[in-house]
Amino acid sequence: MFPTSGKDIACVACQSMLCIVCKAEAHDASVPCQPAAEDPALVALAYDQGWRRCENCLTYVALKHGCNHITCICGHEFCYACGVAWQDPKACACDLWSERMLLREEERRLEVAEEQLGRPLQQAERAALRQQLNVANHQGQECSHRSKETLQYREFAGNRRRTCNNCDQSIRHYCYECTECGFRVCQVCRYNRRLP
Repeated sequence: MFPTSGKDIACVACQSMLCIVCKAEAHDASVPCQPAAEDPALVALAYDQGWRRCENCLTYVALKHGCNHITCICGHEFCYACGVAWQDPKACACDLWSERMLLREEERRLEVAEEQLGRPLQQAERAALRQQLNVANHQGQECSHRSKETLQYREFAGNRRRTCNNCDQSIRHYCYECTECGFRVCQVCRYNRRLP
């Protein structure tokens, strides 16, 4: 399916028009959306997987990596941990990062640093990077790669397999890398997708 305008999408296979908000047949914008019947299997799967539902468009969101600041495809921003709308300053008391995501982010940043240096990090360097990430978490600091202003073109040497941190597609020769945190995205994500 691909978006056509506003809140309607067309099915690639049959060209049927659907409303992305209520998941029903497309309707005029002046007609309010009717609540869609819940699919019990989907609700159970979402619960089992720990997915969060956007309160604005009711789309399920899975946190694959990154912090708890979520920007849904509809533009609504919320805390993944509690679901509260995201404000500046943050309206909830949740940590910016969950422990699991913080460890995953730590490993990603260590890998980026080692690749940039061309050698494994020393124990003291690893500890300093961990400390920096922990301080940023407790202070609620976020990287600004969401705005895409910190993303810079980067070519790779060698044929080592790398993946886009946003869509998991393989990146072979170049990427766009955040100058603040080393977050790497492919060209499609750089120009066409929202970043976490």
